[in-house]
Amino acid sequence: MKVMVRAAASLFLFTGLLISAPAIAQRSAAPPAEEGKEKKKKRVAPTAGPKGAVRQEVQIDGFEPAEGPPRTMVVLRGKHLDDTCKVRFNGRLLKIKGQSESEIKVQIPPRAVSDKFVVLKTGFREVTLDKMFHVIKPPKIRTYQPRQAGEGDTIVVYGQNFHPGDEFFLGDLAMPRKSFKPDRVELTVPKGARTAKIELRRGQKPRARVKKPLDILLAAPAITKFSPDRGEPGVIVRIEGRNFEPSDHVRLNGQKMPIKSKGHDFFEVQVTRRHTTGQIALRGRRGRRVVTSELFTVVRPPKLKSFAPRYGAPGTRITVTGNSFLEGDQVVIGDGTLTMRSLRHNHIVVELPAGVTSGKLGIKRGERVFPARGNFEVILPPGISEISPVEGPAGTEVTIKGANFLKGLEVMIAGKRLKVVRKALPHEVTVQIPREVRSANLVVVTRAGSARSEAIFRVRKVAEIGSFFPLHALPGSEVRINGAHFHEGMKVFLGDTELPIKTLVSAEVVVAIPDDAPSGKFRVESYGKGAFSKMAFTVDQPKPEIEFDFAPKRGRRGSEVTLSINPPHQEVLIFFDGRPLPKKTLQGGRRVVVTIPSDARTGYFEVEYNDRRYKAPQVFKVR
Repeated sequence: MKVMVRAAASLFLFTGLLISAPAIAQRSAAPPAEEGKEKKKKRVAPTAGPKGAVRQEVQIDGFEPAEGPPRTMVVLRGKHLDDTCKVRFNGRLLKIKGQSESEIKVQIPPRAVSDKFVVLKTGFREVTLDKMFHVIKPPKIRTYQPRQAGEGDTIVVYGQNFHPGDEFFLGDLAMPRKSFKPDRVELTVPKGARTAKIELRRGQKPRARVKKPLDILLAAPAITKFSPDRGEPGVIVRIEGRNFEPSDHVRLNGQKMPIKSKGHDFFEVQVTRRHTTGQIALRGRRGRRVVTSELFTVVRPPKLKSFAPRYGAPGTRITVTGNSFLEGDQVVIGDGTLTMRSLRHNHIVVELPAGVTSGKLGIKRGERVFPARGNFEVILPPGISEISPVEGPAGTEVTIKGANFLKGLEVMIAGKRLKVVRKALPHEVTVQIPREVRSANLVVVTRAGSARSEAIFRVRKVAEIGSFFPLHALPGSEVRINGAHFHEGMKVFLGDTELPIKTLVSAEVVVAIPDDAPSGKFRVESYGKGAFSKMAFTVDQPKPEIEFDFAPKRGRRGSEVTLSINPPHQEVLIFFDGRPLPKKTLQGGRRVVVTIPSDARTGYFEVEYNDRRYKAPQVFKVR
């Protein structure tokens, strides 16, 4: 009977194994269930044991330890365990090292990975534990993505044998974990992160590290302050700010500065002999750059390279270039101090005040003066006191008197340069008025400035004669002369005789013909220039009051000559060669007899009547 029961039990067990084998295989192939989720268990009717006892489904309460390396002994505790119970891990049955109704002792295989235990009991469905046993192996980091990131970005690290208790660090900063798998971990870039390598720590000890650092994309750098703000070569300058990278470097006025120490929010750099005053700039990769608005002053003796201009009047602004200029420096010329307008480390602008005289230009610091090469010439602007004459035609020479006329001066009128005829610097200059120029003020231009005459120089045109009427007239008559550019002060001549002007307008002048005026062309003298009429004017002689003749026409000295007077006049006077002669009046003044003087020479007889002389038309020849 016992044999039959055992045979039946064996058959039942064999049949149950055949039926459950596919399900076990299927469950082994399936991925382990997630932690914290419990499977719904179907009730299985209890079966009778070999001795007729009722068998119950396995109940596992837990296991220990919860983790460990391969070959770790693990004890599963529960209820209703018997010798038919098996334990599967990583899809393989584990060798039972010890067993009782409440415990099963198994060993983790050498190549096992973290997984959940599955407990099998003959005649019942398998039981998968909710918690996972973590097989602890040396972790390995294979790679990570992405290679560049900013604060708060997600980094995925790929590898092997990751443990839930593992911690990941970026430099010295812990990286919060978003998700975990033994071969894949999602991490978050922490605040304040800097470029560094990702490191896995287990039990506060480094266990794995990536080969290449994670490139942290920082925000633009900012410099909040630096100190000191000035110093001699060799001084250490501390620069503070934010978003500094280890690869950043610092420059002063374009020259790189040696870094003595650095951190994520500071740099300590040194000023060398080659550095000059300027802005501090922090530069880095990918165009990172920030420049201070304030200057760092390198304290050195000032060096003057040049200054310009080299001369000027009070009020002139002078630009001094060089380097190592400091606040408090002064620019001097001789003993005079110039007015400071702007000062930079390599550039000074000053203004020349009144009262400073020509001399050596230099930079004064304290009691010491650092001179520049060359002197500054203080020159005063010109001044005009008078011009003479104030009018005239082209070609007129005008004398300008004033002060501060310098060598190289120019004189202008209406934008045209005048020819300088004579100079008596610094008080006088004579120029010539050019052709085709309009009336305007005269301007004297020197290196120190310019001066304008108060009076306008009136550019005049020379008078011209066109025609006249009448063409002949007696002395005392008036003649009307037409032309152009007639003006006050001009003179009119007939031959060498100046004619009195009766009326004068710009195109016409009326003159009187004096008694002694000869016939000839009219001449107008205008502004030192002469203009002649094309035709000659004939002065008519008035009809004589008396006429005379004489006989003989020739004779010796002492001989008598008879002059016939018509009409007869007794009160006439007789002249020979300008000498008065005694006379004898005959026939009531019709005949006058005179004697040729003993010293006389050939000449003319003249008869004077009513204060007017009449000259014989021919000479008397003295033999």
